[in-house]
Amino acid sequence: GFRPDVRTFSIMLKDAYARGDFDLAVTFLAEIKRDNIVPDVELCNALIRVGARAEGGRALVSDVIALMRKHRLEADAATHHTLIA
Repeated sequence: GFRPDVRTFSIMLKDAYARGDFDLAVTFLAEIKRDNIVPDVELCNALIRVGARAEGGRALVSDVIALMRKHRLEADAATHHTLIA
């Protein structure tokens, strides 16, 4: 009965990664876009980390990078490390 915010999505993505539920990132990214949630770098990193392992992960990563550009978020060391890994 509540609307997830940036922190909620980040926490749920960390749990999804631990459980191997990589497709959840696709669902969350769609919700984030639909609800016009302004992400932070931590959320984008979590989306990349989980989504890169999902079906169609490359497209999801591209969408997250586009979302970062839209909100003028600067990639940090964790972003680069996640993308390289």
